[in-house]
Amino acid sequence: MSNIVRRGAVYYFRRRVPAKIQAILGQKVIRESLGERDPKIARRKAAERALFWEREFAKAEAQLSAKSPQPQTRAELSEAEIAAILAGYRRHLLWSDEQIRLRGLGGQDNGLPDHQYDLLTEVLQDIEQFAADGIARGRALSPANRDTMDAYLGARGLRLDPSSRAYERVAIGFLHTRAECIQLWKDRHAGKIVETPSEPENPTSSVAASPNGISYEPLTLESLINGWKNERKPVPKTVDTFTQKLRKFEKYLNGRDLGSATPEDASKWKAKRLEEGNSPKSVLNDIHALKALFGWALENHKIAVNPFAKVRLLIKKKNTKKKRSYTDEEVKLILLTARSKKGGARWIPWIEATMGVRVNEAAQINRDDVKMIRNIACIEITDLFDDDDDEEEENIDGEDKSVKTESSRRTVPIPEFLIAEGFMKFVAGKKPGEPLFPDMKPDTYGHRGGTASKRVCRIVRVNLGIKDKRVSPNHSFRHWYKDLCRNSGINEEVHDALTGHAGKSEGRKYGDGFVVETLAPTVARLNWGRLNLG
Repeated sequence: MSNIVRRGAVYYFRRRVPAKIQAILGQKVIRESLGERDPKIARRKAAERALFWEREFAKAEAQLSAKSPQPQTRAELSEAEIAAILAGYRRHLLWSDEQIRLRGLGGQDNGLPDHQYDLLTEVLQDIEQFAADGIARGRALSPANRDTMDAYLGARGLRLDPSSRAYERVAIGFLHTRAECIQLWKDRHAGKIVETPSEPENPTSSVAASPNGISYEPLTLESLINGWKNERKPVPKTVDTFTQKLRKFEKYLNGRDLGSATPEDASKWKAKRLEEGNSPKSVLNDIHALKALFGWALENHKIAVNPFAKVRLLIKKKNTKKKRSYTDEEVKLILLTARSKKGGARWIPWIEATMGVRVNEAAQINRDDVKMIRNIACIEITDLFDDDDDEEEENIDGEDKSVKTESSRRTVPIPEFLIAEGFMKFVAGKKPGEPLFPDMKPDTYGHRGGTASKRVCRIVRVNLGIKDKRVSPNHSFRHWYKDLCRNSGINEEVHDALTGHAGKSEGRKYGDGFVVETLAPTVARLNWGRLNLG
């Protein structure tokens, strides 16, 4: 044999260590005295040592290939996960036996020579007796079985709590699986055909089985995000946000397939996020995002259960006062201060105050959006936004609210009060297709609203020193404009059309809405005398 040598009267076991793990074991060749003079007994002991060192090499290779910290200890496993682990271990045992028969006990032969075949016969008998004794005496938690199980699971990114019921069940399963495979090994030894299963060896990436017996393909981050994105059509920012949240959860699963996630995983992840110091609102947004993603997967038969379906997080609302409208005096001061500014800082506060538009809507206006429609100067709000403070809760379906707010897309007459301020002359100085406010730099997603919001906030908080937290520097303009409409005797349905608010009644959903000829006289009735700008 290639792994047994004789020195003097005593036989020694000899095995070369694979080059890639020599540094871990600290030696290039294993040399051990078998303490035997009888060649038959020496060969039998050498075969046992060969199997022992094959396991040690496997452990060292697993340690070498580990690229992440120790896997998170789990205390519970689903029935499907336990079945997948044992199926993977069964394949591993059959594959190992297959390799021994292909390459010999020393790993360098072509098949099993006669003397190795005889030795393997004796070894199988000993192992069979050992396994039967382990089952009969209930030794699933013996050190030998635990070491084998821990090494196998650890190499696959899974660690179980030794005190848990899941650990006991897997340990018993290992003992039974090994006994079953010994019989299959013996069948092979007798010349019968026993196939090695072709499923992936890693139990955490194998096909997940649902309680009703249906099998599902592995669910990757990319397949989940792309499938949800192609169907739901969210805006790019929402895609990026949801992807980041899903990536955090995937990292928590520590290499497990997303399709294997359980409600317990979701609940523990929620608790972990809170323990890490994340705000309840942030964690709630995480839950909403993942509930939407896994909900899509469930609807499309990618998984058996949505792990976040019943995860809840109650947030105690702060006892804060409601956002308030600007006073007439505050609006007057802001508009007068804006007169001394340039670009977006000059005109966006005026557009917000006199037309009730959102800051995002004002910031993105293009030269071509300002037009004459049947001799009425108008602005077409073409992009959809809904950044109202009272509507800022994240949509749990994973869709940007702007997509749902069709009323945001509208054509609004420009009030004479804004025209008299010189707005149309400012617009005339822009080229066709040019943004009105190029100084409002767009963000990664092409939106100028973030920069515009900061500029207006600077006027309100810094220049004028308005520190009242109930004031929202941009949104309070919409509150003020709605009051202006009410106090000018304008019908609610009409000023909802001007501001882009969706009506609550079913009837509001019918038809195309008001034409500019109807809205223009209404805009002309607005009482600007309240500001008294001179």
